[in-house]
Amino acid sequence: MGKIFVLLSLILLISSCNYDSSINIDDNYDDIERLAKISNDESNSIPIRRKSADSMLILLKYKRQSFKKRQSLLKVAHRYFNIKDYESDTILTKKVISESILFSDSISLGRAYLDLGLSYDKLDISDRALFNYLQSDEIYINLKDKEKLAEISHLIGILKFRSHDLISSENKLIKALELFRELKDYKKIAEVYQILGMISYELEDFDRAISLGNKSILILKE
Repeated sequence: MGKIFVLLSLILLISSCNYDSSINIDDNYDDIERLAKISNDESNSIPIRRKSADSMLILLKYKRQSFKKRQSLLKVAHRYFNIKDYESDTILTKKVISESILFSDSISLGRAYLDLGLSYDKLDISDRALFNYLQSDEIYINLKDKEKLAEISHLIGILKFRSHDLISSENKLIKALELFRELKDYKKIAEVYQILGMISYELEDFDRAISLGNKSILILKE
């Protein structure tokens, strides 16, 4: 019952974040940034971090609709994600998706779809996670953002691996590997080799599994 009350309160709070021309608008984000640091500090208790995130939402009510406001709403959503409140994160991220579509904001939209996919992934709703990852992927292809494209291919590869769709997983991970090589992200390269090795093991290609595992170890040692 308590959790339902919290979610209903959050929905009302988020709804109130729409721009209202009858109220005084404050374009100063200093207090929001201060609260963002508090809510992101893992040394603080969960109730303090949640209260700070809730306060950020209240302050955002008095901000005019803008790219910065949408990015700040995503920041609040991420704070809920960090305290494992995926339901609240999902509600807020969906609001940002709607506003980003309305204002043709591809940058916020791509990030929001990715964040929503991560939330559904944590909630073990694989089909919705995959849908949002693919939506985000399409946007980042247009934006030519290799870093995000690599991250999304990696996430989809892991998602496919967990669902035992090994061939699809391997294809996505190979794509991620190519991008991570271009980005020279050696930690991620090692992670991808490790999962590819696990896929090879599942496919009973044991020599390749050992080879890929060794590549992962060698990269991490460098």
